[in-house]
Parts: sequence; structure tokens; C-alpha cells
Amino acid sequence: MNLESNDFQKKLKQDISGIFTGKRSEQVKELHKLNTEQLKEFLKDCLKEFGAIGYLDIGLNNNESEIKDFPDETTGTIVGEELACISPSLFLSIETGPKIFGWLISAFGSKKDKSDFLNPLKKGEIIGAVALTEDCSPFMESDLKTTGLVSKDGFILNGQKKMVINAPIADMIAVVGSVDGKTSVFMLDQGQKGLKIESRIKTLGFNGMSMADINLDNCFVPKDRVLGPFEDTRLESLIKIKENHALSIASLGVMKRAFAEAKLLANIADNGRKPAMAFQEIRFKLAEMFTLCQTSLLMLFHESWLLESNDAEAVSLSACTKVFISEAAEEVSSKAIQVISKQSFIAGSIAEECYRDAKFGQIAGQTSEMLRMKIADDCLAKY
Repeated sequence: MNLESNDFQKKLKQDISGIFTGKRSEQVKELHKLNTEQLKEFLKDCLKEFGAIGYLDIGLNNNESEIKDFPDETTGTIVGEELACISPSLFLSIETGPKIFGWLISAFGSKKDKSDFLNPLKKGEIIGAVALTEDCSPFMESDLKTTGLVSKDGFILNGQKKMVINAPIADMIAVVGSVDGKTSVFMLDQGQKGLKIESRIKTLGFNGMSMADINLDNCFVPKDRVLGPFEDTRLESLIKIKENHALSIASLGVMKRAFAEAKLLANIADNGRKPAMAFQEIRFKLAEMFTLCQTSLLMLFHESWLLESNDAEAVSLSACTKVFISEAAEEVSSKAIQVISKQSFIAGSIAEECYRDAKFGQIAGQTSEMLRMKIADDCLAKY
């Protein structure tokens, strides 16, 4: 495993940073203030710029002769971390939406699907969403209740999906459901008859992105807009790993933002007093925060390398990584508030935002409780 970024990765990171300068730098700080339409306009503008620098190509199966489950995962992590540190909300909107949507098309779509959707997705012309979650329980995952019944020339889709990131602003939504017990992905256009998107959900954190529940009531989906049905649940598992990995990167972004803010303000003297950094207890806290940031980064790189290599340990390590990083993000954010003290308790401060964001990683995707059970099962099965 090579931890040194290559020239392509370094340039992409520089290009990502270059997009968020000047006016755009100020705009990304105010995402939580935007209404749904303003957020959609901002995301579309960003996607076009990301498409121009090649960011949206990462993670797609661009080589049709060699289809992989996790192509370019290491590059995606290296470059994605840069964006997640700038804005975890923007990163998660793009990674769990257009990028996973594009990966689905590139890995499982027909030639027509690829012809219709891949180039627009790569250019940033389509905002996508992927709807998987149906049950908000922290412990159990149930079988897919969203089902497609075979009809003439297509399927009649019924069901409900919870907390779908990008749902209020998406041009297309990939809904994961089942046909006769077999996993399928139904690609729906915004405004399609039978598709109802509920009001944007007000959330504790990650307020710079939009999410909503969706309801499907006798929604007709043509056959050429369906991926599958697949004989097993492998596709569903792959999507969960993709989502969990994105949430781990977003949590690292939250963590690094909190640490950077705590370090910055701890070095500032106030009213002639010594800066907080002068006190050993504060230096110890910052050292602990830095250690968690670095450990999390190494875990992400290791996970990415194993996923890309299709290693047998990849799935278990992916679960370990999400549990560790999402919980470390909460600890680092909490320590940042303690280091900065009262100033961090003011609404709108970076530390306060990070503290609210940090919890999401533990409950989104597969929860920490679910993943702990999976880790234990894997360990017992192997050892």
C-alpha cells in the first residue's frame, strides 16, 4: 500500500481547493442558510466545475473490459478528503448522490443506460440521489419492502424510503427495491407520476445538504429504466459499503475542521493573557485530537486499498472504519469545544457546527450498532 499521492491525485486536490476561493469560499460557508432552490443552483454550479476537472470520473468503471466493485477507491478517498474538509455537507451530497448513481450505471447499466446517463453525470449536468434506507431502527435491517410488480412494458413500484440525501433537488433518483424477492434499481425522473417527495427534513447537523422521505404509489417504471433484477443481495451490500465509506470520509472532514479551528483559536492570546496553547492540559487535548485524526486517515487509506484490491478482509475493515471514525469525530468535536471554551458555544461557530455534524456518521447508513454486530459476526466466523 503506497500512501504517497501521485501527480494526478495531487493536481485534483489542488483543483478542488482552487474552486473554493474568493466568492465561492464564502458561499460554501453559508450553505446552511440556503433554501432548497438556492442549494440546487449552488450544487449544479459546483458539479459542472467538478466535471471539468475530472473529479466526477473517479470511481466509475471507465474500462468496460474490466468492471470492478470499487474502482479508484484510493484516489476517491484522497481527493474526497480534500472536499470533505472544505464542506462535509457538499461532499456527502455529491458522493452519496451523483457519484454512487454514476457508479451504478457504469457497473450495472446497459449500453443504453451508459449512453443516456454517463456523459451527463461526468459533466455534472445531473443531480442524482440513491434511495436505499427504509427502516430507521438502530439495530435491525429488514428486507426491502419497496417492490416492483411486473406489468406490461415495465414495473409498478410501491414503497417508501427514508431520509434520502438530495431527494428534494435531484433530477433523478435511483430507488433500490425488489422484484419477486430479487434486488433491483429503479431509475426515476423528478416529477414522475406516483413519486411524491416530502418536505425537506430539518436536521440537527449537516444543514448544508437537503434530504427528504419519498413515497412511491403505483409509480410506473419502464423496463429500460431498471437495473436488474439481480439473483442475490450483493448489489444492496455494495451500495451500503459505498455509503458507509462516504460517511467515513465526511466524518473525517468534520474531525479535521474541528481540530484546525481548535488549534487556530488556542494560539490566540486574549486581552494580554497567555493563549490556551500555553497550558499543558490544552496541549494534551490537541495531541489526542491530532492522534485520532491521523489514525482515522490511516484507517481510511487501508480500507480503500483493501476495497480496491477486492481483499477478503475489506468488508470487515470497512465496518470497523466507519464505527471508529464516526465516533472519533464526535470525540474530537467535543474536545474542540472544550479547548475553544465559551466562544465555541455560540451558534454559527465552526466548532458548534462540527459538534452537530459529528453525530450523523454514527446513525446514517448502517448504524454503529448494526456494524458492531457485523464485526462481531465476522470475527466469530473467522476465528
